[in-house]
Amino acid sequence: MSSDDRVEAAFVSQVQELFGAELLEAVERPPGYRVGERMLYRMRGGQRAERRPVDRESVEAVLRPIAEASGGSLSVELPTDSGLPHPRIVDLPDCGIMYDGRISAFAESDEPLPSPEFQLDWLIGLVNGPDEDRFVYLDFTDPVVKALFSDVYRSRHDWDLSPGRTRDRFMELLARLAEVREEPRRGEPGCSCVKVVAGEEIPLRVRRIGSASE
Repeated sequence: MSSDDRVEAAFVSQVQELFGAELLEAVERPPGYRVGERMLYRMRGGQRAERRPVDRESVEAVLRPIAEASGGSLSVELPTDSGLPHPRIVDLPDCGIMYDGRISAFAESDEPLPSPEFQLDWLIGLVNGPDEDRFVYLDFTDPVVKALFSDVYRSRHDWDLSPGRTRDRFMELLARLAEVREEPRRGEPGCSCVKVVAGEEIPLRVRRIGSASE
């Protein structure tokens, strides 16, 4: 078994233990996806993400714009490094998209991508932090329908959160996503993009760009 196979098997086992086998069974993996630590991903052009060193400067560089955009303060506690060579979600160039501020901005934008330089094409994975654990899903592989989901399933500040709650919210998004992909509206002139999103504090939302209804 290759190193990628072992890391992928560990990720699958962790997701199944947290959320049940049905979650991954409901997600179709695109051709050419790559394996990271606690994630599977694909970037535009097929490039491979690189693992970055865990140091305060690099972590603050990622979190500072997010804290400033949300009006919050910046508090950094460095994660433990497993020593694996595989990249994590925090190593991806567009990892900030997993936070509500970025999700909301993407949902409100009339552009099909968060930015012209956005590199992520598909992602499913976990972020384990000192204060909270998060599940993230992104699917931009469809030229029209774009899906984005992020939810905290464990937090030392909120005991009401649970993996079961996150699983139910995610399965609801997948069901709505399947409906949207089957809608004749996709072929209507002027409807250039449909966004199906949900965040930690953002309820499931479907927004159609160029359509009179959402």
